[in-house]
Amino acid sequence: MIDITLELSGDHPHVNGILGNVRGAMAAAHYHANQLTEVESDVNRILENCGAKNRLGRATMDIGCTRKMDIEYQAFVLAFRRCLDYLSRALACYFMTELNSFRSFPDAIAKMKKSPGVAAALVQAHARHVDQLAFVLAEGRRSVRNRVAHYEFVSSGCVNLTAQGFFLAGGGEELRLPEKLRGARLGEVLS
Repeated sequence: MIDITLELSGDHPHVNGILGNVRGAMAAAHYHANQLTEVESDVNRILENCGAKNRLGRATMDIGCTRKMDIEYQAFVLAFRRCLDYLSRALACYFMTELNSFRSFPDAIAKMKKSPGVAAALVQAHARHVDQLAFVLAEGRRSVRNRVAHYEFVSSGCVNLTAQGFFLAGGGEELRLPEKLRGARLGEVLS
């Protein structure tokens, strides 16, 4: 019988990197995205129950203080990036090298002499998805992740109440008030 605890310990960064670190960070990202979706649903339910939607008519009311959503949003962004960096570290173990940045992953493994076919496949996979991940990967102040981690408190958006519900505008995802006020919610954008 194999002692599975040895295989999952920190002494095995490839195995623990995927089964422990990546899955843990992914669970955290999902948790925070779900929390944001719940807050959005709760606000809409409250607006329905108190009749605020009916009283607004064609008006839009902008209100502030999205602190709980801001905190969950920032936690989501940081967990999402952690997940990618942990994945890079775990995959780099295959090449017997140390690497902890998803952004620089393709450049680092493209130079590997061990298993160039595997390296090429991973570089191609990275290229297929990197544009969708710019919010956590862009260099300098451009990425939401860098702004949150190093420069400023990034809001989830500004709350706009309408007869159709509540919508966030602006924020880290640069959400726009949807045409006909039937657009995607922050939780949907993050998923």
